[in-house]
Amino acid sequence: MDQQLITATLTDQALEAEFRERGFVVVDLVGPDEVARLAEISDRVYVDVREGFHASNLSKHHEYRHAVNREVTPVLEHAARDLFVDHEPYFSSLVIKWPDPGSMFPSHQDWNMVDESRFRSVNIFCPLVDATAENGALRVLPGSHRVLTPIRCSPMPPTGCESVGWQVGPDEMEVVEVRVGQVLVFDHALLHCSAPNLTDGPRWAVVTAFKPRGAELFHWYLPDPDSRTLEVFSVGSDFFADIDIGARPAGTPVRTDQFEWDPITKDELLARCGGPPSGPTGDRTGILRDPTLQAQLDELGWVVVDLLDARATQELRAAYDALPHRITVDRSFARGFHATIIDDRADYRRASHEAIAAVVAGPAEQVFDRMRMVFTNWVTKEPGADAAPYHVDWTFADEVRHQSVSIWMPLVDTDEQTGCIGVVDGSHHRVDFIRAAAHPTYHETDRFGRSLPGAHTVPLGPGQAVIFDHRLVHFSMPHDGPGTRVAVTCEFVPEEADLLHYEQLEPGRFVRHTVSPEFYVTYSAGSDPSTVPGHLGSEVVEGRSFDGEPEVESSPLPSDDEVLGTSERLRVAVARRIPRRVRRVLHPR
Repeated sequence: MDQQLITATLTDQALEAEFRERGFVVVDLVGPDEVARLAEISDRVYVDVREGFHASNLSKHHEYRHAVNREVTPVLEHAARDLFVDHEPYFSSLVIKWPDPGSMFPSHQDWNMVDESRFRSVNIFCPLVDATAENGALRVLPGSHRVLTPIRCSPMPPTGCESVGWQVGPDEMEVVEVRVGQVLVFDHALLHCSAPNLTDGPRWAVVTAFKPRGAELFHWYLPDPDSRTLEVFSVGSDFFADIDIGARPAGTPVRTDQFEWDPITKDELLARCGGPPSGPTGDRTGILRDPTLQAQLDELGWVVVDLLDARATQELRAAYDALPHRITVDRSFARGFHATIIDDRADYRRASHEAIAAVVAGPAEQVFDRMRMVFTNWVTKEPGADAAPYHVDWTFADEVRHQSVSIWMPLVDTDEQTGCIGVVDGSHHRVDFIRAAAHPTYHETDRFGRSLPGAHTVPLGPGQAVIFDHRLVHFSMPHDGPGTRVAVTCEFVPEEADLLHYEQLEPGRFVRHTVSPEFYVTYSAGSDPSTVPGHLGSEVVEGRSFDGEPEVESSPLPSDDEVLGTSERLRVAVARRIPRRVRRVLHPR
């Protein structure tokens, strides 16, 4: 497809360039009055059952289809009057996901509507409530409209020519969350899907299709699944309100076309769409706004920032003191250690998360670039608590494509006698395995971590925070001081990344669960993830398991002396409040 020969879609040149490259854009388009009008129309004309996934163009009630098209189309035509280059709407649908685990819709492309060698046709997806990962926001494979080019006919492609796009799972696609007032404009050739709506309310949306004003509408139909000869019908806009999926259009075809198939694999599709980059870390986009901090995070796996001022720290401590904690003082992880996720009270965990997020989210947004907080913990140590073993956090995202991180921040002074955190410089370069629930064990990661050079403590004052890569080996010191050592952890993943949780079936085989932040309000290790609120879907995948000796495909790590020098130099630049001291490589006792 030579995109230079295709007529422009969007009036804004920057949006047009993004649209041609990625196949979609999100824009602010619809005002409150228009949203209210569309909501009133949708509620008034709806006639079908209120369950699962619903699209009015699939309804058996043809007059209902016409009513939706007749009333919705003028509203979005007016809203989009300055968005497109000489385009016109030709059909509208009502698209609803009722609260239902069965409301997902699989990966697919929409039909060819125009001659795509000259024109592009598009959908405007306009949510009437915020479309989120939790309630079934669309997921797309950016760039797939340029790769998956065979004609999209009805009722199905020829036998043996099924689209490889159907094999792409939701977790391999980008979630596009769209707020009320925004719309998602996407090419009809773009591969997309949606996860189920796992919230308590319906996800209402309308969709209007647009085409260039000079483009004729066509429909491609395959009468014989064992043939590759397609009948091409010239159709009007009413066709889409009248046709039943799979039925042959009325009338005589204007011509026939041959179905041309490009048999590529799923891996080839993902690679050609800019999918997983090669190498263990890929070419990730930086997640920190400060390039100096990003350089340290990339090299050493951790940075220190002054996150909260004294007032905010006191506010967070007051929030901690106001909650009904139920501290467990004897844990197999570390005696005297407690974390919120250990507690089985969902209301307590939700209240804890809300209290932490209310104080931390704003300052964190000043540090991060396009990251979302997915869950939080109070992490405490009682007087006399043991050291926490060397360990690595769970895998929360696709780490080939994305970098996810944790914030560890004390609300009291911490040092080597009062339970401060410790890190192993550069150890994230050595961790190329999936960390699933209970795999590897803390005993295994402790032995592995102690074998690596570069371990040291990071003393912090109240409101200072270590931000570290989830692949970084870390630990904490015993708490020999008075009073409870109170700290918080906050887990962050990129806004565009799926939030994941893994279970290991056997070495090299995992169940990969796609979840929402709600999942971590009630999930506890050992429970069935698929039964936990916030679970969006799962699939069995292959991946690297921990074997004690991870392969290192990146360049060799610097020597411990070199790491010490770099670490000390960068730490002075970014954490001036850390007390001056000679840096020591040590293990917690």
